[in-house]
Amino acid sequence: MLVTLAASGRHTQSPSTKYNSLMKAISVKLPEPLLDRVVQLAVEKSQSQSDVIRAALTAYFSSGQLPTQSAASKASRWAGLGVGPADLSTNPEHLEGFGR
Repeated sequence: MLVTLAASGRHTQSPSTKYNSLMKAISVKLPEPLLDRVVQLAVEKSQSQSDVIRAALTAYFSSGQLPTQSAASKASRWAGLGVGPADLSTNPEHLEGFGR
């Protein structure tokens, strides 16, 4: 089950955070167990759910554990290792029945 946190497309300012600049509101869909954890932590720390999510995202982006390469770039070393025609679209035989 997905739960949508309501948000508007306008800029808001949160007095409960260290952020003094304007922040843009977004909509986030969370699985119910994850939302339950956000709500629980917000209650325990007497913070808003937005503050908890901002802190989690800040910690994630600061962790240095973000992927540095896409899956395609990691797999690129295997590109071209197989044997076969360079471009199947150049042979009408390979396109027979395509799009039906």
